[in-house]
Amino acid sequence: MIHAAATDGRGNLIASLGDPDFATYFRSSAKPFQTLTLFRSGVIDHFDFSEREVAVITASHSGEEFHVQLVRKILQRIGASEADLQCGFHPPLDPGAAQKFFAEHRMP
Repeated sequence: MIHAAATDGRGNLIASLGDPDFATYFRSSAKPFQTLTLFRSGVIDHFDFSEREVAVITASHSGEEFHVQLVRKILQRIGASEADLQCGFHPPLDPGAAQKFFAEHRMP
């Protein structure tokens, strides 16, 4: 079921689909706004992040090897490591990448 609500500038409901009072979490849709702070603060320019690096910062991803390598490159550039992350991880969605993930004894 899809739930959506549109409001005017004062917060008055002007259109809806499904239950307009359905509670949900911001999650992935917040990522572009979180990345915007990196642009506005100059972090993107300071660390000279590439478009691919900005993309992996901004989007959800499936933990495939090229995603992991990009994130490791970003962490190295900013002087951090995987141990500094608090977000946790899960096996890749791709079956081959997931098999490799577990073969290397990485535990989610």
